[in-house]
Amino acid sequence: MRRRLLAVVLLVVLAGGLSLFLMGDSGPVLDAGPLGSGGDHALVCVPSDNGTVTFAYSDLENTGSAPAVIERVALHNPKDVTLLAVYVGELARNYSGWPTFPPQLAYVHRSAVPGASIAPGGGIPHGRVWHPVDLIVGLRLTGKVGSTEIDVWYREAGHDYHLRENATLETALGQRGCLELG
Repeated sequence: MRRRLLAVVLLVVLAGGLSLFLMGDSGPVLDAGPLGSGGDHALVCVPSDNGTVTFAYSDLENTGSAPAVIERVALHNPKDVTLLAVYVGELARNYSGWPTFPPQLAYVHRSAVPGASIAPGGGIPHGRVWHPVDLIVGLRLTGKVGSTEIDVWYREAGHDYHLRENATLETALGQRGCLELG
């Protein structure tokens, strides 16, 4: 009886392991929380003038009831890029990318990550008006062509959240770099 029970338990464990192996790793369960869903799936390419680029994820709006504090930002599936710096801020103009880092354009306001805070109902205060903010990411290209996605970990109202921005970032050296990626 004991052998039969042991055989059944072993069979169940092996079958479960085999099914997990065949399904593969579906990745982490993400809870984006009050900063949203990570936006639309997109591919954004910015050519690099000097081996560095700046990407700005637009309009991070905190729909929660407390400030969202960015604790960490990391690259997800990076290929030939490294992270230089991350800021939460508002750019003086609406850009999704710039061919150098730091960008040669003005910030209205910026805060370094970790510790940058996004107020509930908006972003950065300007008098009585709250403006949505950008996640500004500086990258260094370590090969001819690079790409990555961005993971953001933050805390709001005592809860931890993990947001993955849905845009895949690509960069390549030279003005024609993105055109050559096809």
